[in-house]
Amino acid sequence: MKKIAVTGGSGRAGTYVVKELLARGYDLINIDVNPPTQDRQAWLCPFRQCDTTQYGQVFAALYGFDAVVHLAADPRPDRDHYAGAQRFHNNTLSAFNVFNAAAALGLERVVWASSETVYGFPFDVVIPDYAPIDEQHRYSPRSSYALSKMLAEQMTAQFNQWSGIPFIGLQFSNIIMPEDYAVFPSFWNDPKQRIFDLWSYVDCRDAAQAVALSLTAELSGAENFIIAADETVMTRPSADLMAEYFPTTHLRAGLGTYQSLMSSEKAKALLGYLPQYHWRDQVGATV
Repeated sequence: MKKIAVTGGSGRAGTYVVKELLARGYDLINIDVNPPTQDRQAWLCPFRQCDTTQYGQVFAALYGFDAVVHLAADPRPDRDHYAGAQRFHNNTLSAFNVFNAAAALGLERVVWASSETVYGFPFDVVIPDYAPIDEQHRYSPRSSYALSKMLAEQMTAQFNQWSGIPFIGLQFSNIIMPEDYAVFPSFWNDPKQRIFDLWSYVDCRDAAQAVALSLTAELSGAENFIIAADETVMTRPSADLMAEYFPTTHLRAGLGTYQSLMSSEKAKALLGYLPQYHWRDQVGATV
């Protein structure tokens, strides 16, 4: 498996995925409705403009490739019900088009971006049953984006049955760019600023690592994996945060002091995922 198509490769996370896969020797094409903004990426990786809501364009763009990494989606919050309807239509149709084209073309693998929001977002509205949350937790999508990801996961199970192609869904936590670490200290005195995702995050470079590992992991079905950092964004112990803001949520045994409340243990076991980037190293905090 050498030739990889990446949808959404011009996006913030997509740029890091492209860089990671190029570094690992893959032959890439970036498929996106928008051209890349970084000059270096533009000449390192071929670009093909493609509207992933148009099936013919997707089929043509994926033709001749061994696998696809599907990152293209609209992640913005729903400002109103009309925008939410548009977002759901865009994301769900794009996912179907990519999955359907992959099956029709007999691609070897599909890796795609799902989201932690399927479990509940924001978490000051949805109360977790237990923490750290893992892939067995009930789903409670509360936005067009989260609902589109949940339905896409259901689609992958069916496409896998039809085609036998492995589908790996990565339920990314809030993806952080290197420049975003500068705002982390502003969270520490007001936990409610980041309660929406249980104070979870993942570095964009670790997200890219997870994508690369998913291309070679020995999997045959349709699997979904939470991808998060090992710790929360906070300087307060995780158990203290949960006791104050989620006193009815069951805390699972063995919770570490600052441990993330979104568990990546399945990804570690089956993908070999190991987060390399931690905010304490980036911010220079001594806590």
